[in-house]
Amino acid sequence: MLPNAMRRRYSRSAPALPPLEPLSPMQLQDFSPGVSQEPGISREQREQPVRIRRRRRAVGSQRIRRRNPVLLSIIIIGILLLVIVLIALPFTYFANQSNARLQMAIATVNAQATSSAKALNVQATRQAQATATAGVASTATSGSVLFADPLVNNSNNRWPENVTCTFTGNAYHVLVQQTNFLQICPLNTLTIGNAAIQVDVSLLAGSNTGFIFRVNGNQFYDFEITSQGEYFLRRHNSGTGANYTYLVQNTKSAAIAGGNSKNTLLVIASGDDFKLFINTIFVGETHDANLASGQLGLVAGTLISASTGEASFANLKVFKF
Repeated sequence: MLPNAMRRRYSRSAPALPPLEPLSPMQLQDFSPGVSQEPGISREQREQPVRIRRRRRAVGSQRIRRRNPVLLSIIIIGILLLVIVLIALPFTYFANQSNARLQMAIATVNAQATSSAKALNVQATRQAQATATAGVASTATSGSVLFADPLVNNSNNRWPENVTCTFTGNAYHVLVQQTNFLQICPLNTLTIGNAAIQVDVSLLAGSNTGFIFRVNGNQFYDFEITSQGEYFLRRHNSGTGANYTYLVQNTKSAAIAGGNSKNTLLVIASGDDFKLFINTIFVGETHDANLASGQLGLVAGTLISASTGEASFANLKVFKF
């Protein structure tokens, strides 16, 4: 409780308040929390919800990125593997090259060994054939003689004599006077079937020379040697011209003496079997049953490259076989 004197002091110092005016209904406005009451803004704008914008954090050096240790390990391992591969590639290349050269060398050695073995086998086979046939040739030429003529002259008139078939220099000569032609000088007094036929021949000019046997008209067998060191056996068929079937193709032989040297030709004809010898060396064998028997003739021939040819013959013998 204040004393009366103080209550009077405070009552005197307080100013008098004016009377309050009553508010009219028009002065009352709705108030919504969070809605701006600023003038000039429509109610619809004030009623829209307030969007609170968040401030974005600065991008750049201020952002702290965390590195993935698994990804980093994979990258390091990949780099190491790449380095290893790059280092290993040259070694792998040189190793493959060395292996390829080694394999090639082994293959070459094997091929050479196989070739040598085949060559030895062929040589052994030929040697065995030569040994076996040498006895056959010796037996055939030591048998009964059916016909023999040294061919020194034509005292028995067995051979034709003209410009292409003539005796001179103690030998019988067959001459060819045109290209690509076979000149025949026949022995007309003897028919031969199974027999061993042997004669000494020298090719003086032209392409080939030898003898024909089992002649029937224009069919015959023809055994010859050539200026190229080859021999062949062929059959002339019906008709004219070069209508031949080769039973033995042109074959090189070391048994043939080159140049104008003498070569002894021998055929052992037994049925359809023909064994061929040059200078007592067996060179081949074949079979053919088209002609069984016929006459005998001496021949010389030319190819297109030669316009003339000549061959000399001596010591013709035919043995019964």
